[in-house]
Amino acid sequence: MTETSMNASFNRQPKDSDPLEKQIRQKIETAVLKTDFAKNFIKQSTRLLQSFFNEAISNPEDTATIKKNYKQIIKELAELSMAKITSGQR
Repeated sequence: MTETSMNASFNRQPKDSDPLEKQIRQKIETAVLKTDFAKNFIKQSTRLLQSFFNEAISNPEDTATIKKNYKQIIKELAELSMAKITSGQR
């Protein structure tokens, strides 16, 4: 992914100042973030994803490290969500 295409992706993201975006976020918070587990999951997964993407964007040419970190973050997110990854099964 080139820097130009990454910037284009970021520019398409909803803006926090958009009234509709605020309304959508409020509805999600009300519906999803009812439990401490959900709040904790969102907080920790956000931290993990930010770290992953910051590293990937800082070194986009280091695809081996990005792939290694991707595999690691998938495992960590599965543990956080109490999911089980079963390879090769549907």
